[in-house]
Amino acid sequence: MGIETPDDDSLNLTKKFQNMRDPLSDSVISIAQAGLRVMAGFIVGFDGEKPGAGQRIYQFVEQTAIPRL
Repeated sequence: MGIETPDDDSLNLTKKFQNMRDPLSDSVISIAQAGLRVMAGFIVGFDGEKPGAGQRIYQFVEQTAIPRL
């Protein structure tokens, strides 16, 4: 999945509205519960990103149980 960022402000600024239709964490968890393994790509340094983005991405990965390589 090309999640890019869990930061709604950055997604709104870059008009990535398709990533804001439903809460991202709920979507990732639903996909995993359907039996699919979710692999995700994130962008650190995304447009409009605030300090602490890496920590927010880490927390999102932990919350949604996205596998880490």
